[in-house]
Amino acid sequence: MPLNNESIGALWEAKSQRGDTFFTGNITIKGSCGKDHFRKILMFPNRYRTEENRQPKFRILLAEERSVQIEDTSSPTPQNPEPKYENEGSSATDAVAEDQGEIPF
Repeated sequence: MPLNNESIGALWEAKSQRGDTFFTGNITIKGSCGKDHFRKILMFPNRYRTEENRQPKFRILLAEERSVQIEDTSSPTPQNPEPKYENEGSSATDAVAEDQGEIPF
C-alpha cells in the first residue's frame, strides 16, 4: 500500500490506574461532502493475541462523542459568578441540582 505522507491524527501513550499501557488520540476523517470529521480514539493492546493465532496486536476504539459547550470562566462576573459550595465534597452539578430541586445524572 503506497503512503502519501498525509497525517490524519496522533496518539499519546498513557497508563491506566492498574498500570496497563494504552494510547489515546484523535483522527480526522475527510468527508465526502468536503466536511472533515474529528474523532477521538483509544488504542489498547489485544490481550487475546498469541503468536499462534496471529490476531492483531492492537485494537482501536472510537471514544464516546460528547457535546461540550465552552464558556469563558476566567474571571467571576455577574454573568459568570464564582461558584460557592456549602459542602466541600460537592460538585458543580450537585450544587445546580440542589438549587433547582432536581436529581443530578
